[in-house]
Amino acid sequence: MAEQSRSGVFADADHPLVRQVKAAGVVGAGGAGFPTHVKLSAKVSSLIINGAECEPLIRVDQQLLLLYPDRLNAVAQAIKECARSKQAYLAVKSKHKTVVDLWKNCLRPPDRVFELQDFYPAGDEQTLLAEILGMTVPEMGIPTEIGALVQNVETLLNIAAAAEGHPVTHKYVTVGGAVRTPTTFRVPIGTSYRELLDRAGGTVASDVMLFDGGIMTGRQIASLEDPISKATKALLAVPSRLPCVEMRGLNRRTALRRARAACDQCRMCTDLCPRFLLGHTLQPHLIMRQMGFGELSEAIKDMSLLCCDCGLCENFS
Repeated sequence: MAEQSRSGVFADADHPLVRQVKAAGVVGAGGAGFPTHVKLSAKVSSLIINGAECEPLIRVDQQLLLLYPDRLNAVAQAIKECARSKQAYLAVKSKHKTVVDLWKNCLRPPDRVFELQDFYPAGDEQTLLAEILGMTVPEMGIPTEIGALVQNVETLLNIAAAAEGHPVTHKYVTVGGAVRTPTTFRVPIGTSYRELLDRAGGTVASDVMLFDGGIMTGRQIASLEDPISKATKALLAVPSRLPCVEMRGLNRRTALRRARAACDQCRMCTDLCPRFLLGHTLQPHLIMRQMGFGELSEAIKDMSLLCCDCGLCENFS
């Protein structure tokens, strides 16, 4: 049965692949965990295979692209048929030359490899679409509104498994940073962080902070006994002395005191903001002005909802 999507494009929720993906419990494997069957229901003109891996130290997508090119290419064609896409792009950083060279010979025209420069946050889907398609997703919008479907590399493998009747039971996780043997493992969902860390030989530094995901956008791990999820991309052990890690330990009151003392409204945080650079109205320096010296107005509260949590404003600008 067809239903109208948010963008006004009719979607087919009854396509066999959509039903199989929903039954298998496939969600975005890159970290966000968005239900994949919802994405596949939309009619779009372009499929973007996201192999950019936004943050350093994470290796899952690079390795999967090298290990399973034929399987990934086959499922990409199936997704194109499901979403009625005209073309597919594999987004990967040009520095991963082995991956680029392999996939240039895998994709059939008009599909092609799009080589990204080595910048952060290249893997952010809205930044990705601006780079590849030259289009901006509307504020508070989603890629299907501009006719694009973005899927993570590992998610494609889960879609392929779903089409064969297999649910999502395992996850690829890079264990890296200050560990003895940085490795990518395929483990059952629910495996504890401790077991993953032990498999990588443990940490090689005494004072580290552990993250589920990247250093910038990941989540600090509360307990090593907690389990990984379908959206876990990496387990990273990072020295606590790094400024971007120290910022995670600040409580709100201390952060606000620092803002009042240090923020001189230079607006560099806004000039570096990926959403502002896309043309969105997000201006972190205005948020900091009110956070430091008064209550937030409704307009500033609405503006803050546009944040993509990349961390550039507080960690680097």
